[in-house]
Amino acid sequence: MKSKKEIRDWLLENAVDDNGDLDLTFLDFGGFNGNVCIGGMKVEGDLYQNEQYVKGDLFQERQDVGDDLVQNDQTVQGNLLQNFQKVNGDLLQNNQRVEYDLFQDTQRVESNLHQNRQTVQGYLLQNNQRVKGNLTQD
Repeated sequence: MKSKKEIRDWLLENAVDDNGDLDLTFLDFGGFNGNVCIGGMKVEGDLYQNEQYVKGDLFQERQDVGDDLVQNDQTVQGNLLQNFQKVNGDLLQNNQRVEYDLFQDTQRVESNLHQNRQTVQGYLLQNNQRVKGNLTQD
């Protein structure tokens, strides 16, 4: 097996497009029954993870992002787990459609918490809230 450095060097020599980007999009591992591990990458520019088609689980853990982390248009047949996020800017979660329960527990927000236009078919449970500013419920 080639070393990680040999694979990296080969990719940089053979898979860089006309824009100077390393293009690994649309690699088809459909006939491969093992797991695909792409962790521990160090990227000076942007890292795009678009249009993943995963029959099993998709793990995205311990990301350290210098700018924005954008996750849009996900379709998940099982559960979406987002735990232990530390965000120095804003956390935007808009237009979610959850077939079962939405759990948002133990949040610490240094500024404002906006929860607008919620539609809940079951019950809305909000316990143990500590608000230093104003609490407005319309």
